[in-house]
This record gives sequence, C-alpha cells and structure tokens, in this order.
Amino acid sequence: MEGLSVELNDLPDEILLIILQKLENIKVLYSFIDVNKRFNKLVHDSIFTNRLTMTRCCSDGSFDRLDNQVLDRFYLKILPEIHHKIKWLDVESSSMEDILLCTSYLSLCGLSLHNIEKNTALRIFTEELDLHLVVYCEKRFIDGYDLKYNITNHLLKLKKFLFNIRSRLPLNEQVNLLSNKDCQFSFNDFKNNKIISCVDYFQSRKEGDCHIYLYLYQAKHYEFITNNFLDGLFKYVREVSLYDERPFEHEFFLKSAKSFPLMERLTVNNDKPQKNQFDELSKDDNRHLSVI
Repeated sequence: MEGLSVELNDLPDEILLIILQKLENIKVLYSFIDVNKRFNKLVHDSIFTNRLTMTRCCSDGSFDRLDNQVLDRFYLKILPEIHHKIKWLDVESSSMEDILLCTSYLSLCGLSLHNIEKNTALRIFTEELDLHLVVYCEKRFIDGYDLKYNITNHLLKLKKFLFNIRSRLPLNEQVNLLSNKDCQFSFNDFKNNKIISCVDYFQSRKEGDCHIYLYLYQAKHYEFITNNFLDGLFKYVREVSLYDERPFEHEFFLKSAKSFPLMERLTVNNDKPQKNQFDELSKDDNRHLSVI
C-alpha cells in the first residue's frame, strides 16, 4: 500500500477522485483512511460516506457478510469516525446488529436489510414498515393475500405499512391469468388505505407484470408505466419511464403531465406509432409541445 500511495500522491485531487470513484465505497474507506492526511481528507468526502454497502454480493445474486477482518476495522475505527456522514446503510442479518450498535447514525435516512430472518423481522418491525420490492415469480403475482398472510398477520403491532411492489412472472401455458380486478379484490381487507394496482401482460416478451402500491407514493422514480396507468397526483416523482407494446397516444401524455407535475426526466420505450396524429391541429399551434 505504501508504494501505491506514493504513486497516487503524485496525481492531482481531481484525478484521484475519479480513480477512487471506480471502487466500492467500503474498499476506499478500508484501504485509504489514515494512510496520510491528504487521503484521509479525500475519502471523508460525502461521495464515499453517504452510502455504505456492508455486504458482499455473491455470483448467484445472494448477499453474504464481509470478511471478519474488514468488519472489525469498520466496527472499531471507520464507522465511529464517519457516523455523522452516513445517510444509507446496506447490511445483512449476521452482521447487522454489530454494525448498528457500534455507533450512532445521526444522519441515517435509509436502511436496507438482506437475508433477514423471520424472528428478526418480527422483533424489529413493531411500528412502521416501508417495503420496496421487485420480485420475479414463477406461478403467481404478489397481491393483497400475500401481504396479509405473510406480513400483516405476523406483525400485529405494526401501525404504519407502506409498500411499493412490482412482481413479474413468465407467460407459459397459464389458463387463469390474474386480472387487475382480481388484484384489487385481494386488498378488500386493507380498509384504511387507497391501494393502486396495475396488471399487464406482454405477449412479445412472454412476461406478466403486476405493480401494487399505496397512493401515498413517495419514491422519486416511477418506472415502466403502461397505458393502464390510472392517473393520480405524484408530487415526489422526478423521473418517469414508459413501456408498452401498444402506442402511447397524445391524451396519455397530457394525463401524465398532470400526474407528474415536477417530472424532470421522461424515458419512453415504445416503437408503435400513434394512431391519432392530431392532423386537425394547426402547424402554427405549438401548445402541445409543452406537455413533456
């Protein structure tokens, strides 16, 4: 490390930051904190301290704990030193308790838990749960029945339950496909919340998609909106993406502009021409250009 740091020390800060940003944040912190004053200042930048992924991603997509040597250094030195700068933590169940108890996280606003066991979840989620999931299913979508029997029936002390769940499944030879009406019916026991569902089937991709969420939608991204979008007001959303095998007509964009008044970025994945070309609009009338 000493030889490497000598060579890196010859580079200007701007180049060093570009190089370090190519590495994972935990590797940057583990390798360069306390190497010298210059590196110490650089790696304390919010670029490297805002979000820490304290897990190791395996080749099969699962998550595992970091090496004990790495974890020990974070417990004893690094986390207590940068605790006030950390805004988001990704942790897995076996090291979660040590990470969360080794210091106080004054600026923490998000926590991702991986490989969490049922008993641990029952102990932690006693009042509030905000669930964001993308799930690939084999036989059926996730609906209200799943949330009731697998979550709310077990977390009896839960006072606030927010969710934004997208489930997908391959279209094989299924006979009885879930409709949007069926999905809405599955939430009949959720009396105190307005729940939105959108079920789509894409024949060219041989895939079905089901999106369920509370109308209190606070995410900044809303992805893969189709023509089945029901409208509503989404004041937190800044980025929107559209996808469908059917064309998006002019009226759809008018509706979207009202639903996402603070939208900053729109991505459209669709190669179908519009059926309504609005030939009746004058060539000098450009009012429709302000929609997107």
